[in-house]
Amino acid sequence: MPSVEEIRIFLMTDIVLSITVGMSILLAVISIFSGWRRFDLAAIGNPLTLTQVGIAILLALVIRIFEQSSYAQFNLEFLPLKQPLLGLSYLPLIIITIALGPSIGLLSVALFLALTPPLGSFNWLDAVLMLEFVVLGWWAIFPSSFQKRWAGSTNLLISYILVWGTAGSALFHSQGLDIRDWRVHFNYHQNYLLSLLISFLFLFLLGPGFFNKFFSNSRIKPKELKETKTSSRATDLAVQQISASANSPTHFRSGFQKPDISSLKRNDTRARTMSKSPSRIAMKSFKDQDH
Repeated sequence: MPSVEEIRIFLMTDIVLSITVGMSILLAVISIFSGWRRFDLAAIGNPLTLTQVGIAILLALVIRIFEQSSYAQFNLEFLPLKQPLLGLSYLPLIIITIALGPSIGLLSVALFLALTPPLGSFNWLDAVLMLEFVVLGWWAIFPSSFQKRWAGSTNLLISYILVWGTAGSALFHSQGLDIRDWRVHFNYHQNYLLSLLISFLFLFLLGPGFFNKFFSNSRIKPKELKETKTSSRATDLAVQQISASANSPTHFRSGFQKPDISSLKRNDTRARTMSKSPSRIAMKSFKDQDH
């Protein structure tokens, strides 16, 4: 990997590289800032979120290790599956990034690349991939996969085009390739078209229900969904309180205190007795005296 000084001199003498790298840095700053404004990284403090990130990295590593295994080398060599399998190893991390934002997406892919054999290796292609996940997390804020089924696929496509049109072009140009030639881009991306298509379809099938169910603690979840959930909880609590009061054995459904039934019976008997005519009461008393 070239030194910082070599990169600086190279950028100063190459206007195309300066523009593409500058646009890449701008994309990275905007994307990271959009996540920081929402404190998206704070969600990692939740044990559930931490577990989800760990599972995603583990799944990605399993797919990548299988893709690099001798079994895959011999059995998938003559099938159009090896390159798609390489691209699909990023799918669990894509889901995490779309659900939790750019900061956690960057952290996830950085850990994945650090753990991918050979361990600790890093190149400029990895930097482009990391930028792709950061931009994906930015675009995942809106349109949101928590609301629209097509949002995840659209976000992935837009981030892919933006990053490979800037950082990817800078990478190709630094390798001496003519980025104005469309065949330069096609020759590289044709190996990943099938994995991209599978990822698009998979994200479309997941839909908002999946993200709302499993990533309810996301910090990039739209505010209106959070407010609706809070309002729904408050309404449910109020209904439960009213229901508990209505079903209480000492209260009517109106909430007034329930009267004593035995007292009502005594008062009713007394009232019926007093309602009898005076003559009948006197005759009853006279008969009692005779006896």
